Amino acid sequence: MEQATQIALAKQFHALHHQTETLILPNAWDAGSAVIFEKTGFEAIGTTSAGIAYTLGYPDGEHIGLSELIHTERTILRRINLPLTVDVEAGYGTNPAAVAESVRAVIEVGAVGINLEDGLSGKALIPLEEQCNRIRALAALKAEMGVPFFINARTDVYWLSIGEAKDQLSMTLERCAAYVEAGADGAFVPGRLGVSIIRELVNMLDVPLNVIATPSNPTIAELQALGVARLSLGSGPVRAALGITQKIAAELHQQRSLASMFSVATPYDEMNRLFE
Repeated sequence: MEQATQIALAKQFHALHHQTETLILPNAWDAGSAVIFEKTGFEAIGTTSAGIAYTLGYPDGEHIGLSELIHTERTILRRINLPLTVDVEAGYGTNPAAVAESVRAVIEVGAVGINLEDGLSGKALIPLEEQCNRIRALAALKAEMGVPFFINARTDVYWLSIGEAKDQLSMTLERCAAYVEAGADGAFVPGRLGVSIIRELVNMLDVPLNVIATPSNPTIAELQALGVARLSLGSGPVRAALGITQKIAAELHQQRSLASMFSVATPYDEMNRLFE
């Protein structure tokens, strides 16, 4: 991708976080799903780390290598013309310099945004200052590369149920504020959040707030009214797609029936036209 094109897409992606309507960001797991999202009319696309891992036969949580992530990113960018932001999980590195080099590789392929999370396996968080140092390294990388990629700093306080419920909001706000000061462009708070929590986050943060779609979170209209800038679908679409595959497989194996497959399959000619 030419740098001028990438810079234009990056600026476009930033602007989408500052419009009246909430940016609904579908998360693709391969080029096919990305093409479907683009042709449906979405304005930008994110990747889902879980979806890419599932597609390769692994669980979520950096069980795949950076090279496999970049391979998927590259195949997606060959087939779409929208801004793409990439979920780099915890950064594929054990220190700020290593994380910055991982993100450099992702940006060099053509992404215009990244998600960087602070959660660790075992329901723990990366120490606050360490995570801030990683974000500072990414902010410096942005200046060095000349591409204004969007740094979406994710905190997993609610996602991992860290600490006592009464303390989670203050912990989240402390981390988000520190990440913004370190150079983050947006704050991502996944988890089951009520209206009062979301309202407080929107009111207290100086950057766009990103939440994730869950069955118990407010509706899209309610999120927009609250001032949420970005709604990510996360692994929801890929889990739905693979859930249908599970149902087809079980039905065929246990009942020797093809009913579910034929009830949901797009006709062959129609699917071929979609990818032309």
